[in-house]
Amino acid sequence: MGSVGVLTVRPIQGSELGYEYKKTLTNTNEIVVIPPLKIPKQRVSVTVAAGANSGMVQFTTSLDSEVKEEIASGTITTVIWQNWPLGATTGTDSDLMLGDIAALKMIATGEVIFEIKY
Repeated sequence: MGSVGVLTVRPIQGSELGYEYKKTLTNTNEIVVIPPLKIPKQRVSVTVAAGANSGMVQFTTSLDSEVKEEIASGTITTVIWQNWPLGATTGTDSDLMLGDIAALKMIATGEVIFEIKY
């Protein structure tokens, strides 16, 4: 099990706040819990910059409590992780995710930069 990523708060659309995460991971994975979306149908933007390496993003719509249990225990629990539509990425890819996403898992083979914004 990898580590836990932290979203930072950023201003968007005037006085409203959004979140962002940008981190370079090397041969590890990291889970980022997504707080409830503030705008209906708000999209979560994910970018993977893997260069010659490989990066994968997985998402879950499992309950927040299940995600937090998996993080706390450090082992796989009842959380169901699904691969993002772009699969394993080499080079640079971006995609938008729409829906009630509870968390994202970034998986790096080699050095990979991951960025999340919403």
